[in-house]
Amino acid sequence: MTRTRFSRPAGAVFLFVLAALVSGAPDAAAEGIFWAEMTFLEALEQAGREDKLLMVDVHAAHCMQCKEMDEELWETPAGATLGEGLIAVKVASDRPEANELRQRYPILGLPVVIFIKPGGEELGRVLGFRSVKSFLADADGLREWIDPLPPLEAELEANPNSITHLLTVLEQYIYRMREADAHELLDRIMVLDPEHRSREATKALTLTAKYQEQFRRDWDEALALWKSLVQLYPTLPSVSSGIKGSCTIAKAWDQEQSWIDWICDIGAQYPESGRLHYNIAMISYREGLTDACLAKSARIAIARGVGPKNMDEIAAALGGSAASDE
Repeated sequence: MTRTRFSRPAGAVFLFVLAALVSGAPDAAAEGIFWAEMTFLEALEQAGREDKLLMVDVHAAHCMQCKEMDEELWETPAGATLGEGLIAVKVASDRPEANELRQRYPILGLPVVIFIKPGGEELGRVLGFRSVKSFLADADGLREWIDPLPPLEAELEANPNSITHLLTVLEQYIYRMREADAHELLDRIMVLDPEHRSREATKALTLTAKYQEQFRRDWDEALALWKSLVQLYPTLPSVSSGIKGSCTIAKAWDQEQSWIDWICDIGAQYPESGRLHYNIAMISYREGLTDACLAKSARIAIARGVGPKNMDEIAAALGGSAASDE
């Protein structure tokens, strides 16, 4: 079912919630939002029967932002107001019922709050939690059944060479599983970044790789994307994601030595990048890999002053010595 609701003016919920936060309005439930005691599938079925919007908060015990969101939003009158008139459920990402959710919607990071139409189609989502104000600003339109994609596409059409706008729309396509459209935007982003310096480009590669690995389970495609991130952006902070992602897949395929040879060749091309070699050494160490070239990366990081105080021990564990032999 496709429709747009304007039962209240856009922004009305946001303004009302902010007023409740300031004044403690008595008609907002002091105990916070009401979470339906049902599974995700039960909630989805009920949303369909009652023609209501479904809001799913995906969380985990280890997620600090999830705890902050519980305390600062969901357990307050603002959270209660946000949940009025819709069905709201919490899903722990490490529980079996989360598998049903993951099979239908890409869950690529926590916390994430997904707004779902009665027919099961995703309307949009809010990623992460920085503050109540920023969360409500993002959730306000969704709460009113307003699809965020059309205006974002219009902005992109007006700014076709803006990497920022391309990334914003690409994210929407990824979460809506519009893979062909997302890849077309990724290609455009890469063309607009010929010198491989854009952090928006690394975000686009990272998101697409996560989607292929964690949602589609296409590890061939994910590995290619992770390797591209490392090869094209070896000195940017996001290189750690590419190193970790490619290493995880290589280990799953029992191809550790092939990965070690590849990553050490990348490191040899950038002997002055202490940050790159630090990431190579630390990720290899955490994954239990050993090789002389990995130890050399640790010693290069030491020489560049990058890494914790026990980098000498890490170098030794990786198969080398603390002495520098660049």
